[in-house]
Amino acid sequence: MLTAGQTLGNLRTLSWSTWRRPGPVDPKHEAPKSQSFFFRDGEKMRCTTLTTLLVGVMLYLVMGAFVFVTLEKPTETLAHEKLLETKKEFLMKNYCVTESDFHELVQGLMSAVKAGLNVSRVPANLTTRWDIASACFFCGTIITTIGFGNLSPRTTYGQLFCVCYALVGIPMFGILLAGVGDHMGTVLRRAVAKIETLFLKRKVRPTTVRVTSAVLSILIGCLIFLAVPTVVFQKVENWKFLESLYFVVITLTTVGFGDYVGGVDTQVYNSFFKLLVLLWIVFGLAYFASILTMIGNWLRVLSKRTRAEMEELRAHATDWTQNMSKDFRIPNPLEFNDPFLLQRRRWKRSERRRIRRGAQETFITHCYQTLSLYPVTVEFSFTFNVTKLFTLGSSTLLITNMQIRTCINKTLSGLTLKASQRPRVCFGV
Repeated sequence: MLTAGQTLGNLRTLSWSTWRRPGPVDPKHEAPKSQSFFFRDGEKMRCTTLTTLLVGVMLYLVMGAFVFVTLEKPTETLAHEKLLETKKEFLMKNYCVTESDFHELVQGLMSAVKAGLNVSRVPANLTTRWDIASACFFCGTIITTIGFGNLSPRTTYGQLFCVCYALVGIPMFGILLAGVGDHMGTVLRRAVAKIETLFLKRKVRPTTVRVTSAVLSILIGCLIFLAVPTVVFQKVENWKFLESLYFVVITLTTVGFGDYVGGVDTQVYNSFFKLLVLLWIVFGLAYFASILTMIGNWLRVLSKRTRAEMEELRAHATDWTQNMSKDFRIPNPLEFNDPFLLQRRRWKRSERRRIRRGAQETFITHCYQTLSLYPVTVEFSFTFNVTKLFTLGSSTLLITNMQIRTCINKTLSGLTLKASQRPRVCFGV
């Protein structure tokens, strides 16, 4: 049989660094399941979240519509007025041309434009844009779902083949894009790791290192796939900087309006430049896919972590309220408007009683109320040679070696344990 004194002697060799809470886990104290703010059980999106996103997208569409109407409608009105003035001037200068003849000329020009011809510069010799290089570029716009629209099939069989070609080519390119994105993501992670290693050698905080390395890696990718192509298209296509940037972003986001298309003029560019443009589109799409995937993973982890932390804080707040109600015999804390103010008042009264009775007696009383004994295995040890900081229930106290020994002797006095039971003592409720 082990006495309380022998048990205390065994406890003197316990390790503070390996101390853990004993006994079976109370369901009330179980850690809350990690649950995403956007997804239920990490798989299906919540109905409320889906409804909120739907409303947000609709509002975003309406807002964008109002902005574009405000910006673009005046320009279109001016262009329409200018077209009417040009038509009137042409008919006045060429009085032999009737209005019907003028409309026939315009219809012919529009048909040529729809066929993909450049009516502002018609070469004397017969040329075609359906060469091998242009056709490869067109096929690339199909499987990447960009679809500039500057070149498109006009025959019935060509349109039918385009449908079948897209149904097969788009999934194939999606698989290729996923593979390239994975490899680029690996390279990106290695670059981030190297940047983190350089910063950690300078003894920078880990949070700052992670944020800085991620930002630098994204900036390097944007420099390669956004800034450099913007300058190249500005010089080669003779566009403005904003027009070139507009084309780059619209292309890599697979919007592809077709109002600006690089590398399609057969009179200026050769096949090699078109191939470079196509390769830039493929790797640029893969890079943006990896970046968007990384951002989505960050948001998902952040939402799960935030949800788990909020649930944990709520559980701790509930336990804290229950402990305070038990220790201070509060019948129902919810009946008071400000339980924290009431708690502070009770702590002030307790502090005044501690001053009157003495610090030693008050400490023993609190230890006696919050000390628990569990018949479980002792797996670790510690020695109280210096003052330690303990958290007893909801109160935080500074205790010393002699005070702990006094509390344990008072609590374990009269208790006897079997030799096969190796006890472990836990402070807390």
